[in-house]
Amino acid sequence: MEKTTRIPAIHLCTLFDSNFLAQGLTLINSVEQNSSGQIHWTILALDSTVSIELRKLSKANISVISFEDFDDKELRSLTGKRPWREICWTSAACLLYFCLNSEKDYDFVGYVDADCFFVADVFEMLSEIPDSKNFAIHEHKFSPDRIEWLPKSGRFNVGVVIGRSGTEFNTCVGVWREQVLLRCDVDMSNGRCGDQTYLNEWPTKYSSLHIFENPGIGLAPWNLNNYQIHSKDEAICIGLNKVYFFHFHGLEFRFLRGFAGIYVPAAGYQIKILPLKEIYKPYVSQLLATSTKLRLRSHQFRISQDFMWVLKNTLKRTLKIT
Repeated sequence: MEKTTRIPAIHLCTLFDSNFLAQGLTLINSVEQNSSGQIHWTILALDSTVSIELRKLSKANISVISFEDFDDKELRSLTGKRPWREICWTSAACLLYFCLNSEKDYDFVGYVDADCFFVADVFEMLSEIPDSKNFAIHEHKFSPDRIEWLPKSGRFNVGVVIGRSGTEFNTCVGVWREQVLLRCDVDMSNGRCGDQTYLNEWPTKYSSLHIFENPGIGLAPWNLNNYQIHSKDEAICIGLNKVYFFHFHGLEFRFLRGFAGIYVPAAGYQIKILPLKEIYKPYVSQLLATSTKLRLRSHQFRISQDFMWVLKNTLKRTLKIT
């Protein structure tokens, strides 16, 4: 009898509200378009608009949980007691813990930030994790011009946190969940930055942790000045390393009804050479396509004063206008 080859499978989770709906859907599409295996998603919808739009998709591989129905009473009890951004940060560890303890038949279970974008196969990325390790995270790898952020924001970023269920990873995420439920604020003078500075202790605390080495895992505005990006054989690379995903922190995007979008690539960052052709333009094109399909409501088309301020000051820096 011919042996059947098993297709690898990953359970990924993410969360977003309607302000990040286009980004969240673009993330999902980017992972699936570059995937060599099966992906199941659990999405924590942080408002009713997200719930409605995701359920309209009717995709068998997407499970949608409304925040008010999420089976984590301790998290939901924080509503109204913490700023909204802290609720969002706290939710990441809680959602990952929920997924790890709900499913046991996936090769990996992981959390991904909604403003990440994959340009290569997530299964190939995970092949870096040795059999002796059970979960993995990636460093910020701050460029010299951003190195002062290391003690403020932590060594690691929470863009992707992924591992094997039923291992030390479960214990780690369980502790992480308890920590963020207790406190998830920003106090950079004391080295606290939401949920991510808790990861600083993981390398010494958990022997089965793997730290991704490839600089193309977690490429972001805070480390772009370290590298030169180029295309090779239809892949985006840093030297000989393939780029797997980019974290679009600082990107300010506004959809203009029916015909165009306007964006600031990396607000607050001064990047020497922006990989516009390789990374930014393809991402913004996908955001525009997603936004067009969503037919976002009119109030989301307005260009806010804050956005115009960011746009104006970014143009000033770019054009060196005083």
